[in-house]
Amino acid sequence: MDQLSATRSFQCPAKINLFLHLTGRRADGYHTLESVFRSVSLFDEITLNVRNDGQILRSFGPANVRAEHDLTLRAAALLQKTSCTDFGVDISLSKRIPLGAGLGGGSSNAAGVLQNLNALWRCDLSQTALYELALQLGADVPFFLSAGDQFVRGIGEQLVPLALPHAHYLIVYPGVNCTTGPMFQQPALVRNSAPVSFVDLAQQDLLSAGFTNAFEATALSQYPEIARAKQWLIQQAGNARLSGSGSALFAKLSSAAQAKQIQACCPMPWQAWAVQSTANNGHSYAL
Repeated sequence: MDQLSATRSFQCPAKINLFLHLTGRRADGYHTLESVFRSVSLFDEITLNVRNDGQILRSFGPANVRAEHDLTLRAAALLQKTSCTDFGVDISLSKRIPLGAGLGGGSSNAAGVLQNLNALWRCDLSQTALYELALQLGADVPFFLSAGDQFVRGIGEQLVPLALPHAHYLIVYPGVNCTTGPMFQQPALVRNSAPVSFVDLAQQDLLSAGFTNAFEATALSQYPEIARAKQWLIQQAGNARLSGSGSALFAKLSSAAQAKQIQACCPMPWQAWAVQSTANNGHSYAL
């Protein structure tokens, strides 16, 4: 086996859902949806160190995520198996994107590992091949291979790039972990939303009343802390919407200064980040 010594560090962006409609439920139990995913400037950081012994290890990562549930390790193992490489990797993951917040941190991490290990290991898999691997890891993972702004349909695998105006947001995390699977099983969810047209996307405000998050009513009723955070954010910013299946909320603001001003007032122990939309640039943000 060739010896290879290589290290790469990069950032993985979070995403917010400008809206999220459920349009049906397939026979296999998966829900179909429509959403606009927007990547924002809240990042996890990953460093990959290539190993020549074939082992895939996590040298640093969140203590409350067991190795068998770590999407970065699963992504590396899947790429190793698919490419038949003999190389391994040490993965160091520094988390800023909270877990169970609907911000896609785990999916973003997995996409970043796939994309960067593909280069470090010299696998030379095409973007199409990486997309197929990403979908095996989770419905949100393919989006993060390119990130930016995308209209998402199906179970998350149908992606159409969009060109939305740059915007500033405040993200508030109320310290609640919303597990995605159980949220999808809630009987009160509206699962028959009418399809959205591209005319709607182009001509309407995606944060208006005509667009919603199907999980928001359930999240607010089940988690009083999310409801309190939404009420506070509306008072401060005039708008608020749940991202993904929760628990993080976000508000669109007029400037970075306004976002930072409200961020400074965020009640403890909640966390808040002043962020902005990020361009579609192939996911990885080099450190």
